[in-house]
Amino acid sequence: MGEIHHSYFCNLCKHHWLFCHHKKIDVDYLQPFLKFPQEFVIIDIETTGLNHETDSIIEVGAVLVNLSSNRIQKVYHSLCNELPKPVNPKKNLIFQISDINYDEVMQAPHFNQIKDDIQKICNTNCVTAFNKSFDFRFLKQRGLTIPHETYDPMKLLTRVLGFLNKKHYLKPPKAQEAWDVLFPNDPHQEAHRALEDAIFEAKILLKIHSIVKEKLKLLN
Repeated sequence: MGEIHHSYFCNLCKHHWLFCHHKKIDVDYLQPFLKFPQEFVIIDIETTGLNHETDSIIEVGAVLVNLSSNRIQKVYHSLCNELPKPVNPKKNLIFQISDINYDEVMQAPHFNQIKDDIQKICNTNCVTAFNKSFDFRFLKQRGLTIPHETYDPMKLLTRVLGFLNKKHYLKPPKAQEAWDVLFPNDPHQEAHRALEDAIFEAKILLKIHSIVKEKLKLLN
């Protein structure tokens, strides 16, 4: 887990302020989490790299999250093949850090063939992604519109979790970093699979929403 600024830990119990009954934090840090719609979709994509123009989407997953019922429901999942030509999976990181099957990707439909299904989800739901700018940049570059965007969880968690970059400024936490803080007794690892990671991210949001509600009760 990355370094967290020392001010986020309580001097009395030494716990992160999220799990502490002593330490207070500015209510403005918390309020945005209560502005999420009660129901929204988290989309996650797996790609062959970071460049939305030259790299390929190879998997899309989406789940519906309901904050009132704490329910996570699968909405969509598909592998897709945007690879411009056969590539050596041994030289591409996504095939090394996940169990995505290269042969199945090569046999999967092109993104254009599943695009309409994803567009329907975006048209009828509030939609986000854990790192919204990354996922949405790939999707929008391929012509999708996302008319009902909601907040970027990663950005909202920046001030709440207190992770530091190399220059000791607050940085957006990775999903794994957020999980490790919020679920210290459940050492689950990101799968780097679209549907599994969408569920992983949904559990992070449900957990932080629950904690924030309790914190706000203490502050009021």
